Amino acid sequence: FDMCGFEVRIVPKCRLLTEQFTIKQGTWSLQNEETQERTAIACLRVSQPSMKAFENRVRAILMSSGQTTFTKVANKWNTALIGLMTYFRESVIGTPELLDLLVKCENKIQTRIKIGLNSKMPSRFPPVVFYTPKELGGLGMLSMGHIIIPESDRRYASQTDLETTHWRSGLSHNID
Repeated sequence: FDMCGFEVRIVPKCRLLTEQFTIKQGTWSLQNEETQERTAIACLRVSQPSMKAFENRVRAILMSSGQTTFTKVANKWNTALIGLMTYFRESVIGTPELLDLLVKCENKIQTRIKIGLNSKMPSRFPPVVFYTPKELGGLGMLSMGHIIIPESDRRYASQTDLETTHWRSGLSHNID
């Protein structure tokens, strides 16, 4: 069922034994109050209308950013992204379609900034331009797509407890 922008799927205990199912973030155990027995699992996802609303919000940012500065466009993106993430939190992980949408929308915002300079040449726009904090001369854009993290940098994740939680894909040296 859908409720307040969330898609909730309840899987009873009897189906947990027969289906291949892993308990992860965005999943809640439901238990009987009297017996304390776990009777089902509720899986949270972001609903399709909510994803469409976010996509429309990004489209509105792009449409209204005629002659605005690059910083204002980046700030509007940051506001939309923070609003989405604070509302949906852990249900984002269980929604791969939303993660793909975030990557697509982030690329659209970056393309809008590049077009503002009449150039889409990648060498003129390294990722550091977008993601460096404003205090250091960048635009201070937030990223949920992590599309610019090199695959080789994943090895540093073992050195810390703070794992990248919303990983989608990374740059690699493999030739496709």
